[in-house]
Amino acid sequence: MPSRPLLGLRVLDLADEKGELCGRVLADLGAEVIRVEPGEGARSRRLGPFAEDGTSLYFALRNAGKRGVRIDLDGEDGRRRFIELAGGADVVVEAFPPGALERWGVGPAALLARNPALIVTSITDFGQDGPYRDYAGTDMVGFAMGGLMSRSGRPERPPLVAPGNLAYDVTGIAAAHATLLGFYQRLRTGRKPNLVKPPGFNF
Repeated sequence: MPSRPLLGLRVLDLADEKGELCGRVLADLGAEVIRVEPGEGARSRRLGPFAEDGTSLYFALRNAGKRGVRIDLDGEDGRRRFIELAGGADVVVEAFPPGALERWGVGPAALLARNPALIVTSITDFGQDGPYRDYAGTDMVGFAMGGLMSRSGRPERPPLVAPGNLAYDVTGIAAAHATLLGFYQRLRTGRKPNLVKPPGFNF
């Protein structure tokens, strides 16, 4: 119990690929994380490497400990269902391009109108606004722009990219930290969820 400080917290996780580790971290801390996938399933389910049974190890690693539901946000019924779920959630994590949720009518303003205590964590390639907001970033772009590629490999050779998905996973961990700060702020200001507090853990 003392190692599960987020017990009782409900998270809706819409982050695909670049931010999926955020929800995994929150689930490891005890939160109930519901992975919301589109009707055809998350794109990360089709990313390798794969187990012998065809399961994506990329998806399995970053979604362990989560529950799952499929909701089509392109459809009116799906949007209504998502808003209902968000009404009973504590956190929504998303990684859509800027403005995507607003175009569906389920942006932060609409969600907060129904649930003012909701924490919305948005993971984007280059922010919600600014000159680069519509640029697409990849794990390699994040690794390079973060400066790590300048220190990889031999000085006389071209720089090397770290194996795996280092930039995306660092992004997910940073998003989890930011979500926890938002949660702490909510507790500090008096908007406390109905949490089961483990013995010895004080907010």
